[in-house]
Amino acid sequence: MPSPTTLQDSKPRHLGRGIFTGIRIIEICILIGIGLGACRGVLYITEVAPWQSLGKPPQPATKILFAEVSTVFVQTITGQTYQCCWNLADVPTAATNRNCDPYRTDPQPPPVPPPPLPAPAIDRQQIAKILESCEHVVYAVLDDGSVWRWQYSMSLEKMLMPFINGAMGLVAGLIVGLAAAVIFWSITLIRRISRR
Repeated sequence: MPSPTTLQDSKPRHLGRGIFTGIRIIEICILIGIGLGACRGVLYITEVAPWQSLGKPPQPATKILFAEVSTVFVQTITGQTYQCCWNLADVPTAATNRNCDPYRTDPQPPPVPPPPLPAPAIDRQQIAKILESCEHVVYAVLDDGSVWRWQYSMSLEKMLMPFINGAMGLVAGLIVGLAAAVIFWSITLIRRISRR
């Protein structure tokens, strides 16, 4: 049977072990929260939007003449020009003089590639517009004469999402960790009291 002195010596050791375990629980929950938050932010950045069908002009489209972020001009098999969505139009002056076009920057590919098209494309044009955010837009004419559009936007807010979500994960992890540690410490205390 252990002496009273031995029992008294073991109490601080048990108490220290319980506090240490509770702190470990908090640390683990914080790390898990930061990791999950950062992963969610990365997934948000790399999320790929689907292609959107803009339908067909009155005659099947064969060629993209000019594109902006918000609209596209196409030529049909009859040689007529249509602007989305779908009115007869004149070819914009910027299409004949590329130096006047503020959108065509011969952009780098978007950070996230577009998903596959539903059918083969006979013409395709990519544009970018960089103001408060960077807009990457790709237009495609499919072999059935339909016109499709895909867009990817990258803003400062979007680039910061892994850090923002990581910080939110830290707070959530801290709250969950503290709650778990309090529960652990309460259970440990109740067990000690019941053993007396």
